[in-house]
Amino acid sequence: MITTFEEFINEVIKRLNDKKLIVFCGAGISYNSGVPLVNEIKRNIIQRFCKTADETELLVHDKIPFELFMQTLIEHSESEKLLDIFDIGEPNENHYLFARFAKAGILNCIITTNFDTHIEKAFATEKIKYKVHYDEAEFTNIELSNDYVTIIKIHGSVENKQRMAVTLKRVSGKILYSKRKDAINKIATGLNGNAILIMGYSCSDYFDINPILEGIDENKNEIFFLQHEKVEQQTFLVSPINSLTGNNPFKNYPGYLLNINTDIFVQNLVKQMYGNDLKIDKGKDIKWERLIDLWINEVKIIKGRAIEAFIAGQLFNVCTRYAKAIEYFEDALNIANEDNDTELKINSLFALGRCYRDTQKNKEGWQKALFYLFKSNKLSKLTKRLKKQCFSLLSIGVTMEDKKDHFKAIKYYEDAKKIAVRIAEKDIEAICLGNIGIVMKNLAEEIPICSKYYFNKAIQFQKNQLIFLSTLVTKEVREEHTEILV
Repeated sequence: MITTFEEFINEVIKRLNDKKLIVFCGAGISYNSGVPLVNEIKRNIIQRFCKTADETELLVHDKIPFELFMQTLIEHSESEKLLDIFDIGEPNENHYLFARFAKAGILNCIITTNFDTHIEKAFATEKIKYKVHYDEAEFTNIELSNDYVTIIKIHGSVENKQRMAVTLKRVSGKILYSKRKDAINKIATGLNGNAILIMGYSCSDYFDINPILEGIDENKNEIFFLQHEKVEQQTFLVSPINSLTGNNPFKNYPGYLLNINTDIFVQNLVKQMYGNDLKIDKGKDIKWERLIDLWINEVKIIKGRAIEAFIAGQLFNVCTRYAKAIEYFEDALNIANEDNDTELKINSLFALGRCYRDTQKNKEGWQKALFYLFKSNKLSKLTKRLKKQCFSLLSIGVTMEDKKDHFKAIKYYEDAKKIAVRIAEKDIEAICLGNIGIVMKNLAEEIPICSKYYFNKAIQFQKNQLIFLSTLVTKEVREEHTEILV
């Protein structure tokens, strides 16, 4: 039973020397490199889009999962330039400590939720061989070797911004493929260690890592968790890992929690193991806020004035603050009308329709939803934006189904499917088929006398959907659409 700081650090050293420790790290380890923390990024961006300080505080304290927050910004700005904030700075003491362990041959696996490449830079400087896994395909065969260090980047890497954006979309959509699940499972139960040192991690990965960790029943690795505290607040208190408050996916794991400033822990660890300090140049102070300025200015130039209000509406929407979302979408629509910005007019009309559809499932709400969705559909049709017209028709169909107007729902799904066929959008066609199948299933349940007929129809449409899904490029894409429809 470990009860003191000295015992905690000695046990970590023992596991390292026995080659029985893996490192799991989060954003906190890169803070001294100039990479901002999640809450800093969120507050800085939110206050630029909100009209009042009170609205800023609403969104900041709603604790939007970071992956969903970033994915919302990237999707609706249609720009990955924001991800440049993860490509700044130089490696710090934490990264070079890992490199020192790797050079000594006592650490051969690091898992991180970070997007930056500071671990890789430190390893390259020290001429340490490593292999990075950051993409779904790369999680297939994770193997440890004495010839190199395995670095597993669960949420992607800024070295490939396009793939990183895809990963953010999947995580925020709660789409977690079997390969990524297997990788997280290995972290918690296997690889080469019987213990995990966790540094700079907030346990806020509600959509992917937390549920997997919580679902593991046996063969769990022992946890050594550093709870970062300011120097003046640190207690050096050691307690069981289940005493970690807030989000704690490790509450049923064996292990310990240490309340300490991470920098001081690292300094003590180095001195005990090597008797000296890590001498690292701090580098230049980087103004990451400037990168956000550049991103916003570029987006406004490309997307128009209305984009700020539109993105604010989307942020309030994902926080389920629908009244505020509607207010901002209406602002965006008014600005788009003033500027004759057809693209944002269509998007704002569609967003308003979806917002009313999803939040006011009553006669008045449906009427408002259909009012905006029909306008979005009409404008999309007039301007030959056929893909947007498909989505308007699909959303009208969903609204009709909410109202129990089953046959009208089928009509709009079929209209959307015809356009999808015309523009060769097989994934949209598959969604249309799946939705028609759902309506047929509902009809079978509501009209018992015709249940056999409608159930057979439902099965046929679902089969047709699967056929279309099978024609999509990869198994990964097929899984994505199947999970969304379910």
